[in-house]
Amino acid sequence: MKSKKIIFGMTWEDYSVDREALKFCSNDRVVTITSGGCNVLNTALENPKEIITVDRNPFQNNLLRDKIDSIRNMPYLDYIKKFFFIGNNLGVVGRLSIVRQLAEHYCGSKALNVFFSSDKLSEQKKYYHSILEPKLWNTATKNAPLPLMFFWGVHPRQIFYSLIKARWSFKSTFKSRFDRIFTHIPINKNYFWQQILLGQFVNNEHSIPYLKFNNFSRLKKAELNIKIKQGDITDILKKTKTGFINKFNLSDTPEFMNNKSRHTLWSEVIRSAVPHAKVVYRSFAPDVYPPKEFGNQLKYNEGLSEKLTHREMTGCYNNVYAFDILK
Repeated sequence: MKSKKIIFGMTWEDYSVDREALKFCSNDRVVTITSGGCNVLNTALENPKEIITVDRNPFQNNLLRDKIDSIRNMPYLDYIKKFFFIGNNLGVVGRLSIVRQLAEHYCGSKALNVFFSSDKLSEQKKYYHSILEPKLWNTATKNAPLPLMFFWGVHPRQIFYSLIKARWSFKSTFKSRFDRIFTHIPINKNYFWQQILLGQFVNNEHSIPYLKFNNFSRLKKAELNIKIKQGDITDILKKTKTGFINKFNLSDTPEFMNNKSRHTLWSEVIRSAVPHAKVVYRSFAPDVYPPKEFGNQLKYNEGLSEKLTHREMTGCYNNVYAFDILK
């Protein structure tokens, strides 16, 4: 189904995870998902040979084009205000504004600002457990059924896979994720949750990598070899030469697919990959692995995947998966 609007004004995947999983180099040809365009622009900072970015939603691709054009032609702070400031109705601020409203209702904006100003992880952890956690996890939020996430942009198939893994409620799905995010990762550097709960970045230098001033200036001058494609990722890969792509950033697209479509996707990923190409993707539900018949062609980097899962900053995903392609 093609959307008739922008769904993601800000990419909702932690780029530091992608960067460690894919280990970019200058001769890479990269396939990625457009989404809000942020991680396409982050990847451009790695100076790969080529980026092929794909989205079924033409509005997402047009948003990326607008961001690239605005980088070329707008001053730095004007760009931040246009795309990432509260009230612009883009990104998680627009799509998940109800989360911020609920957090402010239960906790108060003053308490949220104090939390995000924490300088030490020990202080942050103590404040979360003593002040925020009891208010955030009240009777209503603990018992809220997971299917409500559909109204906040979670794909029905992601909800389905979670339900069959006995993740019935907000609490069973998010409690452990929130504990990890809010007590083990410095919140003053977590730009995802700054956008959700505050509606803006606390510090632009601790925001999306390409929005750091020096990186933004680099992109303003750079020749960006980005090819923007509209359509299904599998269909785009079918038109790609055999043994052509070095790095695949599949976001969470494998989770959207039925078994047949997922099988076709992985078949095309393997065909279009160079030997020892790398793949990273995520899943909202637990344990969304490639079909078993590809086991001899894919090497699952279990230790790296667990490490990346533990440190990713969004909390939106239950798992991060890193694979090498054996050819």
